[in-house]
Amino acid sequence: CRFEMRDALFVLGETERAVDLMAEARAFSAKLDDRRRLIEIILYQSGNDWAFGRYESATALAREALDLAKQANDDELAGVANYRLASAVCLIGDYAAAAEAGLAGSALLRPCAARLMRFGGLVQTFVGAFAAVALSDIKPYLPSYEARASFIGAPMYDGDALVGVVLLQGPLGGVNKI
Repeated sequence: CRFEMRDALFVLGETERAVDLMAEARAFSAKLDDRRRLIEIILYQSGNDWAFGRYESATALAREALDLAKQANDDELAGVANYRLASAVCLIGDYAAAAEAGLAGSALLRPCAARLMRFGGLVQTFVGAFAAVALSDIKPYLPSYEARASFIGAPMYDGDALVGVVLLQGPLGGVNKI
């Protein structure tokens, strides 16, 4: 129940309470040996640290989640962990590591792309953008307080070397007038 409350608390602006609940849920998941839930919680913690500019901590948590997902042979969560890792190390300035993690995540997540909408259009577009220009459906996006959003992404190259992706949240003002 603590895990499910995180999104509601985020929307209400009670991020510190959400962080406290995630710490409690993490302890319970570890005690119960619920690996999948533990990995999801660590991924949430990584995303939270990333959102608040704590990129070193977000990186460490993403790596921890990735290691656990690999041990559990869970490609979906390993793919999401690679996404979190790529996002964090990119903002630290390690673009080669970001591209490597992004490519690894993209390969793992492509088979389960339809299920990725639970993580939002941003993740789906991130995964697709490593292969080609990608566009997400217009859907409610939690970090924008459930406002409808769409994302477009494209690979970035330095010569022939893929170095990352660029993602943009598309403005929907004009689309909404149609």
